[in-house]
Amino acid sequence: MRRFAAVAIREIVERRFVLLAAAGASLIPLLVPLLPGVPGDGSSATGISALMISCAFGLGGALLVGASVVGRELGEKRLSFHFARPLPSAVIWGGKLVGGLALVLLAQAVVVLPALALKLGPRGLWEGLLDLRVVAALHLLVVPLFLLSWVGSVALRSRSPWLAVDFVLLAAFPAILYALGRRLLLYGQVPSPTNALVGAGVFLATLIAATFAQVAAGRTDARRGHGAQSLVLWGALGAAVLALSVWVERRVDPGFRSFVTAVTSPAGSNGDWVLLEGTPKVRDDYRMARYLVDLRTGRSLLLPVSFGHVVSGDGSRATWIGSSSPFDKGPRRTVLDLSTGDSSEYPTGSMEFELALSADGRRLASLSIDGVCEVTDLESGRLLASVKVPGIELWFTRVAFETADVVRIEPIIRRPAEAIERQAVPPLPPVPALFLLDVPSRKVAPAAMAVTPSPRIQRVFGSAGRWRAFVRRSEDRYRLHLLDLSSGSVLASFGEPDARSGSAPRGGPLADGRAWVLSPSAAGGHLSLISPDGALVREVRLPARSGMWDVGFEVAPGVLPVSIPAWVRNARPRCLLVDLNTGETREAGPLRAVESHSLAIAAPPPGSPVTRLFAEAETGRLVLFDPATAAQTPLTRGRPAGK
Repeated sequence: MRRFAAVAIREIVERRFVLLAAAGASLIPLLVPLLPGVPGDGSSATGISALMISCAFGLGGALLVGASVVGRELGEKRLSFHFARPLPSAVIWGGKLVGGLALVLLAQAVVVLPALALKLGPRGLWEGLLDLRVVAALHLLVVPLFLLSWVGSVALRSRSPWLAVDFVLLAAFPAILYALGRRLLLYGQVPSPTNALVGAGVFLATLIAATFAQVAAGRTDARRGHGAQSLVLWGALGAAVLALSVWVERRVDPGFRSFVTAVTSPAGSNGDWVLLEGTPKVRDDYRMARYLVDLRTGRSLLLPVSFGHVVSGDGSRATWIGSSSPFDKGPRRTVLDLSTGDSSEYPTGSMEFELALSADGRRLASLSIDGVCEVTDLESGRLLASVKVPGIELWFTRVAFETADVVRIEPIIRRPAEAIERQAVPPLPPVPALFLLDVPSRKVAPAAMAVTPSPRIQRVFGSAGRWRAFVRRSEDRYRLHLLDLSSGSVLASFGEPDARSGSAPRGGPLADGRAWVLSPSAAGGHLSLISPDGALVREVRLPARSGMWDVGFEVAPGVLPVSIPAWVRNARPRCLLVDLNTGETREAGPLRAVESHSLAIAAPPPGSPVTRLFAEAETGRLVLFDPATAAQTPLTRGRPAGK
């Protein structure tokens, strides 16, 4: 220990001029308040000056001292003095490392000592600037700079063939790290502070090991020391980057079957494809991974950070809006051929787009926030139509293909008043509930009457000449109205005007043109079957349950799953299968159905895989449920019961 301390003290004494220079520089922050134009009492200016000069001394000292502590002595053949004592390699290396770092850190401390002596302290130095932990981190950056300067000085002074390897790998490793970081960000997996600290620790440990190998193996031979240093440095970094690559890939693409928590939404009109988002851990800094999954075949497609996911009815193409790089200036629209894997990207001018694919996947329709609807032929890349839809700039919208030549555009609800005021748009006249774009003629025309006042349109359904919609108006938001959009007449109304039930009714279409309405109440509520003309056909009472029920898609023609929502606490998980054709109800077990009142325009066909997708209430595991046999096929792992 005495010999170790002697080596360390010798390093400090030999370069004591650094401390003298720091002592002189420490007086500069005290003179700053005397300069003209410095506001207030000058405490903040003194703190800023002390911090800047301290960091400058740390940077310069780390580079100069780190380069000379071993590299200069090797070049001047003075390192043999320590080995002639004789001293063990570990003592020489440790003494020089500790002595050099202590000198640099001490110089930084000397710069701020006068400011601290005048009781400016942490409050005067850092208040309004940086957290004290951040300031400490800035000062500790001298440690890797010192080690890098040591390694670089030895490499340059050795003039060995290893230099060529150093230069190649010095360019390759940052490129690999950039590619791995880009992949993480592209798929929304932002590293946590803990991940960054682990990476910094591995890097520092590698540098320390490399400097030790240089002194222990090389001793007074510069070339041999450089070879040992490079072997340890690049070997350890190579192993670390390999482990990092495996970690990045497992984090970006954990596989949807490993999901513990997951959410889903339909992604195609045929009921096969679903957007599956989830994470393989219950509590973690993990960001959700996204997959497009074909429930019929089990095929999955990993997605970057994106939105607006759509799969064509025949499953030939998929499209979404995202970016090809975290540094893109704007979003890009991606179209993927699911049969070949070929993709095409198109820049878009707005983050808010609605997308739709024709049933055969050959045409793409997009609707921008400005109300411009474009239809593109994906086979040739030709723009078939670009039409401004009048009056929908301040509406949230949906878009879909009725046929290959007809695009359906639905305004859903007016944007918030703040958005209208921000865009300085004058009050607009009522907007029709539905527009149809004829692609060959490039003309758009309203296909239904305007709904007033200020409606929230839940779902438009039907066909040409008989469009209907479930609407909730702002003045009686606890009531639900079934409207005939051709004439504007109200076919039926549901709910209580005084909202004594506490929840508003919800409704949706059935595949055969009829509709369902859920009217919840403290007594359990009821599920009603409504004919196309608005008449009540059948009413099925639901068991007593305070709170709302969730209604899923048709698992069979006229059969709807009704389940207790996840947010209802202290309730026994249960799911009912309600046959609206007969009025019969049977238990399906402790499951939760995927809700059917999503923003998708077309509900999946009854009995298709998406309609049979359920979540186990206890574990959150996704399963494909067979309503005929009650058999369950697990899709994701889920969490252990009770967790």
